[in-house]
Parts: sequence; C-alpha cells; structure tokens
Amino acid sequence: MKRRAMDTSSRRKSLSRRGFLAGAAAGVAAIGQARGAPAAWVGKLLPSEKVNMGFIGMGGHGVNRNLRMFLRQPDARAVSVCDVYKSRSESAQKLVNSHYKSDGCSAVTDFRRVL
Repeated sequence: MKRRAMDTSSRRKSLSRRGFLAGAAAGVAAIGQARGAPAAWVGKLLPSEKVNMGFIGMGGHGVNRNLRMFLRQPDARAVSVCDVYKSRSESAQKLVNSHYKSDGCSAVTDFRRVL
C-alpha cells in the first residue's frame, strides 16, 4: 500500500499577527509567574541583578562626573577605583565607602588590577 504525502497546508491553522502576539504575551506572563515576582517589584534588588564597576582615572572628571553619577544608580555598585596618584584613588575610595557605608571598595594604582 502506497503512502500519500500529507497535505499540511489544508490542515494548518491560520494564525494572525494579533493571535501570535497574544499567545507570545501569555507565554511570557506564564514564565514570569513561574519565577515569582521580580525582586525589583518587591523593592529589593538581588545581588545578581546589580552591576559591579571599577573606575580608572580619578581626576576631576572621573570623580565629579563619572563616579558621582554612577553612585546614584540603585542597581549598580562601584567596587574598585584606580589612579596613578595614590592620593586620588584613596580619596575616591573614601567617597565610595562612605556612600555605601562599608569598606568594600578597593583603591589601586595599577589599572591592570581593575581589569
């Protein structure tokens, strides 16, 4: 007995763009429910959701524009500062540690330790 090739085009269900988007949105919502509410919705960020950053060059522009603006971000943390002048890196370290109320920021003079 010979097998006939199935005609899938007649059996294929027509799917509109609107139907596809509705199904995709439902799938994304289901995945979100399975994970639980994101910590940001509850008001607390998980450590894995934070960006850790090291800063190289702690002159006027590096501290006053880059570092201070970065410290305002709730989902980010400065973990290291670097400058060839030890006094600049230590000053920036004090700024970061006082902002976070901890001593987790390192101050270095060799940029390769930040990379």
